[in-house]
Amino acid sequence: MWLQWVVVSIIALAIADRVGAQAVIPTFKMLESAVFSRLISLALAGVGLTSFVMLIIGGYQFLFAGSEKEKNQKAANTISYAIGGLVLTVSAWVVLNFVGNIVGVDFSVFNICIPGQVCT
Repeated sequence: MWLQWVVVSIIALAIADRVGAQAVIPTFKMLESAVFSRLISLALAGVGLTSFVMLIIGGYQFLFAGSEKEKNQKAANTISYAIGGLVLTVSAWVVLNFVGNIVGVDFSVFNICIPGQVCT
């Protein structure tokens, strides 16, 4: 029940943000572009926050490892995986934007083309 409320709230906020909070009947076209761009933004923010938390956890592990070799290795792995995940995510975003600028396609907007309609 609460998941449905969250989904409806996200959709309503995305549509209201997209149309400037005017009284507009939402269409599928507004829904797909607004929700998809909002999901990409949320995913990037989630990855950034997760990487930051994992860096802090790895730092604490490294700080309290002392001279134990296994704990030091575990802390170093945690830090390197957090940095690697962040670098991979940011580089994927940069590559998508770069390719999108070359090709002329905005990958942050999701369009479903239905036969018989003009896709923009």
